[in-house]
Amino acid sequence: MKTGSDSAFAMAMGHVVLREYYWGEPAEFFVDYTRRFTDFPFLVTLAKRDGEYYPGCFLNVKDFGRKEKHAEFKHFVIDEKTNKLVIPNGTMGETIGVSTLTEKFFYSWQKCRPIFFEAI
Repeated sequence: MKTGSDSAFAMAMGHVVLREYYWGEPAEFFVDYTRRFTDFPFLVTLAKRDGEYYPGCFLNVKDFGRKEKHAEFKHFVIDEKTNKLVIPNGTMGETIGVSTLTEKFFYSWQKCRPIFFEAI
């Protein structure tokens, strides 16, 4: 590999992973992994610039005007069972200020199962 080509290589690897396991017919292990260990299921706001929409920040409690502690760090997913917005355990808003490792540090999908959006 040549100097400076590492980012292109990383982008190519990401492309292969998405092409093989996400676009078309998503592989079940990929869907399960992304639901449990990534920020894939979290909702994102859209920002309009020059007549087009671009991804913005994660949708959070503060976006709804709620003024609770650490509201900007409590992010939403859509529960597959109820089709409602929920905040899973383990978001940054719950872990700020907690000094020991507890179940709050890890995403817990026991209360909900995030919807997995298929690629378009």
